[in-house]
Amino acid sequence: MCLIAYHEPGALPDPPALRAGAAVNPHGSGHAIWTPEGFLTGNGLNSESVISEFMLFREKYPDGPALFHSRAATSGDLSAANLQPIPVSLPDGPAVLAHNGTLRGVEPIEADEAGWSDSRLFARRIFEREQLPLCGQRGWARSSSPHLPPAR
Repeated sequence: MCLIAYHEPGALPDPPALRAGAAVNPHGSGHAIWTPEGFLTGNGLNSESVISEFMLFREKYPDGPALFHSRAATSGDLSAANLQPIPVSLPDGPAVLAHNGTLRGVEPIEADEAGWSDSRLFARRIFEREQLPLCGQRGWARSSSPHLPPAR
């Protein structure tokens, strides 16, 4: 099962704890930090690089909530496209989607969904049904920056 570490505003992450989580959830990591401009996100298959990036960004933006997600792949390919958190745009502003566990009954239907994780499929289905844009480098509406959702 994946691991999510939530950091209250002002709390700095504990790198050894993040490394320990990534060691038992070795299929990539991602992070999201709330900044005055919106969510700053990043992910990658090399968890040590993602932890380093997260620490740098968190030191720069300590005043908002943050999360770090370590993936234990239960469905979908081992690719950066399947990592969480997933940046999304809601009617009242930007958000990110992350969860633990397996979403049962979420299976690829479209040809372009082969290899997608259950999380990615769930996000696509829900946001397409609600006609909301998904952001980032995941095959939906793309932002001008790989780290920030489009401005509202």
